[in-house]
Amino acid sequence: MMIAFLKIMFDIWRWDSLTAELSHYVLSGGNLVVFLGPGVDPNWYNLHLIDNLGGSYLLPARLVKRIGNSVSKAVGYQLTDLDLGHPAFKLFNQEGNGDPGKVRIFEFYQMEANNSAFVLGRLSHGLPAIIEERRGEGRVMLISFTADTQWSDWPLKPTLLPFLHQVVLGMLGKHGLGCDSLLPGIPVSVVLREKGLSKVVLQPPSGQAQELPIRREGSGLLNFST
Repeated sequence: MMIAFLKIMFDIWRWDSLTAELSHYVLSGGNLVVFLGPGVDPNWYNLHLIDNLGGSYLLPARLVKRIGNSVSKAVGYQLTDLDLGHPAFKLFNQEGNGDPGKVRIFEFYQMEANNSAFVLGRLSHGLPAIIEERRGEGRVMLISFTADTQWSDWPLKPTLLPFLHQVVLGMLGKHGLGCDSLLPGIPVSVVLREKGLSKVVLQPPSGQAQELPIRREGSGLLNFST
């Protein structure tokens, strides 16, 4: 009994230590891409990657339940409402570069996006398929199905590899948006390290200056969005 108890305590310490280190990595500027699959326990993910980390949480969405049947493949869903302004999908906005909307997904996890996360693509019945959130100085992208052919046929399509390349290049690029990417309605998020900062003021080219609300992130970071 003592051996079993010590093993359980070790496992708990090991996972808490690992998730804390992973959170620190992302908040400090690292990036994380998560594909979900049959080995996922939604309760464990929600507890250890969101709830137990408090303000330093990792996942941009809570996992709800598994949907579909990849064995029978009786029902297939497509990717819709893709954010073609995002670096991951911008390439597909040009004719001849392929269409991720032709992908068929047979099984996935239902997800509930965080308030500050962005849904980059949905499934044909409206549920989020790809969600991304800025976490400190890094970003986390969560994809509701597997990266292999177990739950979808995306690996058999010519658009998966360019998608992955664009995701990596976008995450490795400089933080923030270039001037050519700033379009009306696109959310802008900036992380500040100033400890004594009391307020952030947005001064438009024309019009009245606006004070923006600031929220605190993990590791003493401040984050504001507009």
